[in-house]
Amino acid sequence: MNVAQRNVYDLVYPTPPALKQLACIAVAANLCREKISNHRSNNSMDKIDFREKIPLDSLAPHLPSALLPLVEKYTEEIQYSFRGWLEDILDVFDEFICDFDGTIHYSRTAKRALCCNEVSKEVKFKIACEYCFENDILEIWPSVMDITINLNDLNFYNRSLSYYWICRLRNQLYKIPPLDQDYSTIDDRLIRVLEANNWSAVEYFWNRSNNNAATRMENTIYLLENQKHIFCRYVLTKLSDEEIDRLVAGRNDDWMETLLCDNYDRECGITAGRPCFLAAWKFINNKVSESSFICMAREILRQHTRNSLGLNNDRCFFNELWNSTPNHLKKSVIPHVLLEETLFELTGSLCYMDDRRNYFLFAILTDCSFEIRNTFWMKNWRILLLATNTNDLQQFTNLCLKNDAEITQFKKNQLSSYENIKEECSRYLLTSRFSELNEFLCFCCVKKKTIKDVQLKILKNHMNKYVLRHSP
Repeated sequence: MNVAQRNVYDLVYPTPPALKQLACIAVAANLCREKISNHRSNNSMDKIDFREKIPLDSLAPHLPSALLPLVEKYTEEIQYSFRGWLEDILDVFDEFICDFDGTIHYSRTAKRALCCNEVSKEVKFKIACEYCFENDILEIWPSVMDITINLNDLNFYNRSLSYYWICRLRNQLYKIPPLDQDYSTIDDRLIRVLEANNWSAVEYFWNRSNNNAATRMENTIYLLENQKHIFCRYVLTKLSDEEIDRLVAGRNDDWMETLLCDNYDRECGITAGRPCFLAAWKFINNKVSESSFICMAREILRQHTRNSLGLNNDRCFFNELWNSTPNHLKKSVIPHVLLEETLFELTGSLCYMDDRRNYFLFAILTDCSFEIRNTFWMKNWRILLLATNTNDLQQFTNLCLKNDAEITQFKKNQLSSYENIKEECSRYLLTSRFSELNEFLCFCCVKKKTIKDVQLKILKNHMNKYVLRHSP
């Protein structure tokens, strides 16, 4: 791929965000502005609390109930983003710009703030320095250079960019504290202390500090190991195919697993981390070794066990990942994920085996040969029976058994005996899910008489005080 054609902002979302998502972000942003406006009109900006939830029932009473959870989440994410310089100017400026992930796009918001007449020159200079808007810095500097700015009042480690630009404009770069490591230049040092969301500054120093191929690779490795989100969202898009080959060749098997974890668990995780990882995956999926992909696949199963973001988000993530994975990697991971003894240790406790997990298994099984699907079912049918709803059990048998005749024979041999399914029946009884029990029995037993025989045994052993009705 031609490096010049890569654009980091085009790559963050492998597929366009849904209209529902964009609408919820727009509503959430307006609600946040309304909250700020109310405090501003009451002269109470000093009392505004961005940790406090916005009351959607009073501020947006006509909002459809289906949108409430997402709008509430995005209002929380946007409010969490009000920090630093942006929080300091909200009394005069609230025209912030949101990213597609529902968080504030700081560099674009900063550009807009520089056009606001109510923001002072001093604050504008601070903002321009923070995002390395060189032309704006040079334009503002003459109007603030006579203001006493004592470098002793600044901490390089807390405000490194303002410190850097003041020293540079005054030709005093020697005042920057001694380098802790053997960096080639000050620019090399600064690129390693930038915040993960400061893309314009990352781009500025990356372009200044990476003319030397060796330095470029050193910075790349550092950011991969210490600033993984910057690596995925920006640095990877700037590497040539040869550089990616060299980078991947020097990694341990668990490097993709680590990269996934860092992006998956970000605070704005519902959208920001995983799409960023997917964008990176499309660059390097043909470079990753089979052993690295196996480690990553196992981690995906673990992550989804702990995840609570909802079935649709997980399906979108897994679909994007699996569909963009080369066939040779799919074939390498299938035996390890589907046929190894630790399958359900990886996917968590059986009582939490849900539609999300089954969906992943269905997607993987679809790319398997019939022999592997059949082996998977024969090895795991008992544990699937205990942990899966009836509809998904039907889908498993359709995928893993050859035809209706083979499915019928399997049910006669394995599922029509009460002794073979009593544990599963007990699970439904203990949770008072009687209609689901009847559905389960209809799945297991081929003949109505067999169903009635099993029901009588259930009554005799578990339900002496109740009558279990069946409507086949």
